[in-house]
Amino acid sequence: MPCTTSSANTAAKAQSETARLGMIALCAGAVLLSILVTVVLSRMISGAIARLTASTLKLADDDLAVEIEGSERKDGIGILAGAISAQIESVENVTRATVEAMKRIGGTIGEVSSVATSIASAVEQQGAATQEITRSTQQAAARTHEVSRYISGVSEGARTTSRAAQGVKSAAEMLSQQTGRLGDQINDFLAKIRAA
Repeated sequence: MPCTTSSANTAAKAQSETARLGMIALCAGAVLLSILVTVVLSRMISGAIARLTASTLKLADDDLAVEIEGSERKDGIGILAGAISAQIESVENVTRATVEAMKRIGGTIGEVSSVATSIASAVEQQGAATQEITRSTQQAAARTHEVSRYISGVSEGARTTSRAAQGVKSAAEMLSQQTGRLGDQINDFLAKIRAA
């Protein structure tokens, strides 16, 4: 009987030791898996932020053709990318409106030039030419007023474009600073995990 109890104790100790080693291996595997997941997630986040920052900096350098990545995301990066895309669209709309206004100004200037030519030839005519000069002068004044209105519109468009570009540049600088802080926080977090 004493021999049976001793071998049973030895078998129980062996099983206990095997179970303990299995638990240690399982815990070590869980820790390694969590570290791997943390590294992968941090690289995904910092990579998206880095790409968004690069795109924003290109945008600040007046490259409106830049593609803003991440706007399809449902997190803060997606919201920021969507806001930047909206700013780009706003700047493009203002630019299109400015181009259209410039075309109208060019057309009006052509009309003013034509009216001025009519005035010059009317000066050389006799009697009835005086009435034609008066009419042409009134048309020129009306066209000049239109040119003045278009120029005011272009000036406002330029100011709006400048404000939008400044807003995008400020957002790019803020995003760059936040990216640096996030990188520092990720490095600190990984250092703590390694130290643990």
